[in-house]
Amino acid sequence: MTIFYALFYKELLRFYKVLLQTVLAPVVTALLYLLIFSHVLSSHVQVYEGVHYTAFLVPGLVMMSVLQNAFANSSSSLIQSKITGNIVFVLLPPISYAQFFLAYVAAAIVRGMVVGLGVFLVAVVEILAPEVYEVEFTDEEGRAYASLALRADQLLALHYHPVAA
Repeated sequence: MTIFYALFYKELLRFYKVLLQTVLAPVVTALLYLLIFSHVLSSHVQVYEGVHYTAFLVPGLVMMSVLQNAFANSSSSLIQSKITGNIVFVLLPPISYAQFFLAYVAAAIVRGMVVGLGVFLVAVVEILAPEVYEVEFTDEEGRAYASLALRADQLLALHYHPVAA
């Protein structure tokens, strides 16, 4: 394994160890942006004729997430290495500046793309399925044993009115 791959692998492991902070949190943040802005502004803003505001918003949120997380990966890694004092061990081996630079950039690209893909998948599910509901089947004790996604036209609305005894 060359020094480039070792440094690249170290960076991948670094953000994989805290996956909730490095991938899931940015996806949830972008989802909150999407839900809030699409709910508040979709009825007031029309960007292009025939283009829903949410569909207009998603590519920008995906790119914002990709760029923020790619930058955060490399910058936080270098600052953490400097503060903890182990940047010496990264700079000590005979590695060229190009290999050092490319390993950090490649790891940043991977993290940015993983977060961007996560944001895109969450946004596509939210956009493509606005009238889909999750139905959960439970036993008498309230434990779920199955769940099913159904469209609105597949649901039967029942109204229960308890009778006072």
